Parts: sequence; C-alpha cells; structure tokens
Amino acid sequence: MDRIYKKDNQGILRHVHGLDLVRIMLGQRDQMEALAEEAAELSQAALKWIRASGMSENPTPVTFNEAARNLLEEWQDVMACAYVLGMPQATNEELVHSEKSERWAQRIMESYEKRMEEARRKEHAKI
Repeated sequence: MDRIYKKDNQGILRHVHGLDLVRIMLGQRDQMEALAEEAAELSQAALKWIRASGMSENPTPVTFNEAARNLLEEWQDVMACAYVLGMPQATNEELVHSEKSERWAQRIMESYEKRMEEARRKEHAKI
C-alpha cells in the first residue's frame, strides 16, 4: 500500500511545475524564510538603484540599467514568494485606495502644509 501511495504522489508531482511545485514541497516556514530573504535582497537592490542613478554621493560600479534590471528581478522574486505563500495580489485600484496610501498621502500633505507655513513665517519675518 505504501509503495502504491508513493508511486501515485510521484505521478502527480510530475504534472506540477514551477511555483505550484514549490508551494507543495516547502513548508510554510521555508516559504516565509524565502520571502524574508528576497525582501532583504529587494531592499539592497533599491539602495543600489539609488546609488547607480546618481542620487547618492557614494559611487557604485553598477550601471543604472544593471541596477534597474536587478531591482525588477528582486521585485519579481518577492512576488513569486508571495504567490507561494498564497498571499493575495492587490490590484492597482486596491493599492490606490488602501489604508497605507491614505496614511501616506496624509503625511505628505501635512509635511507640505508645515513647510509652507514655515516659509510664510520666514517671509513675514523679513518684512
């Protein structure tokens, strides 16, 4: 019986490919570790992109195109891990109307208003 079960599983696994195979074969902890590692690599790629774009005084031998390609690759790796974990993929519309986007926009607006008020005070002090 055990032998038949193993043979059936192997037959099923032959028809499962890519990320679906990864999802079946790795446990949740392994999947989450992969996500954490890829997220860290995405962070590093974003920092490298900043340097390669010239926004930093810290030079890098990596070209902007190489940095941009690596950033995209790491983003895709993060998305692949999210898929394996069964995390829902937000649509652009969902992202635009998310709580995060609302909080972020609010902080940006508050910061802008504060800077404008400070500029008005400085201008008024000159008079």
